[in-house]
Amino acid sequence: MTVGSDLAAARQAAGLSLEEVADKSRIRRSVLAAVERDDFSLCGGDAYARGHLRTLARIVGTDGDALVASYDREVARPEPALLPSEKIDLVGGLDRRRWSLNWSAVLAASLVVVLVYTVGVVLRGGSGGGSPAAAPLTSTPAVATSSASSAPRPSARRTATPAPVAQAPRSGVSVIVAASGGASWLRATTAAGATLFEGMVAKGGSKQFTDRKGVRLVIGNAGAVALTVNGKQVGAPGAKGQVANVSFGPQDPA
Repeated sequence: MTVGSDLAAARQAAGLSLEEVADKSRIRRSVLAAVERDDFSLCGGDAYARGHLRTLARIVGTDGDALVASYDREVARPEPALLPSEKIDLVGGLDRRRWSLNWSAVLAASLVVVLVYTVGVVLRGGSGGGSPAAAPLTSTPAVATSSASSAPRPSARRTATPAPVAQAPRSGVSVIVAASGGASWLRATTAAGATLFEGMVAKGGSKQFTDRKGVRLVIGNAGAVALTVNGKQVGAPGAKGQVANVSFGPQDPA
């Protein structure tokens, strides 16, 4: 017996058709049929396949942990170890970011000095007269230095200001799905059942969905995403590798 044949036998013993299981699990019938043939290529990876197996096991009344264990033993590919050269140098990245900010501040100060000097030259040229140019220039460096000393601080603050969170529309519901913890398969539909999106969201990517009555989500890797509903952050809807089915309306989060 294989993983797919065990799952098919449990479904048949429960008296359920593929269409009924697809409706209960919100997993496409073509994916279910492929899984029962031990073809997991449509699942989108090992994490999503494990999530599908646990969801299907609950529906057909069999042991999900046993199915996942068989999958890991017979099908799953071992994850490669992270090489030392691939580790992220957080300290070096922060140092480079600080250096970039300092260089921006120096550039801003230089632009202020050039601007003040240019304005001074234009004003002196327009007033005419034979007064020597050296006299008014004595106060120019002080003004430029004062402006330059304050220039880096607003520049740094503007760089560190986080992007505003999208606000909910005046009527209806707005849901943002951000794959901050890893890639995830995602399906989004309206309250009426119209499909808004179905596919993979890469790590670091995000999707926003709106509807007047409600938005329904099926998330293949619930622990890898963070949800923002009607302008309020609600976090991850489940654990990594878990398939989550959630719905939101205009009044959510309650």
